[in-house]
Amino acid sequence: MPLPLPTKDWVERDYLPHDRAEYNISIYVRKITVQPSKYKPVSLDPVELEVLRLKRAVVSIDVKEDSEESQITAVIEFRGKGLTLSRTKGNCDVGQIAWRLSKYHFSRYGKAGLRIHSPPNSRELCDCTLDNPDQFLDFLHLIQTNRCLTIRVWHERVGHFGATQQESFKLGSKETQSFP
Repeated sequence: MPLPLPTKDWVERDYLPHDRAEYNISIYVRKITVQPSKYKPVSLDPVELEVLRLKRAVVSIDVKEDSEESQITAVIEFRGKGLTLSRTKGNCDVGQIAWRLSKYHFSRYGKAGLRIHSPPNSRELCDCTLDNPDQFLDFLHLIQTNRCLTIRVWHERVGHFGATQQESFKLGSKETQSFP
């Protein structure tokens, strides 16, 4: 009998990766390619086709993690509501990228948008489930249109013994956006 999925995502337990004091990520969506599944003929002179259903979208993403540059391919499956992030070049942690995209999606829209199923030590491939693949593709298009999403994560001291993790998101601007 399969074990039930945990209520928290795997990567949620990873606060700052690699025991860093500060962590900066810049995400650039370079190219979005949509692959349709079915067409409907609109007219035959000249031949025009309308897309009825999307099959998948392949998204090329450039990531700058601190000073290291990497490339990621994101494949969004519309039928299975799946997202697979795979590192094609560089050494970034794709699980952290998925987790930070989920957190920004939550701060912007009020829902996480994706659920991560890969374990935290899986740095090259991250398997996720999407609540709404169309909306997540629109979210990636928003990042592409605004040129960049920059995420900064750091610890802030609270009292004598504790510290809390803080995050800031910047979408295509130099100013940090705050969300309620």
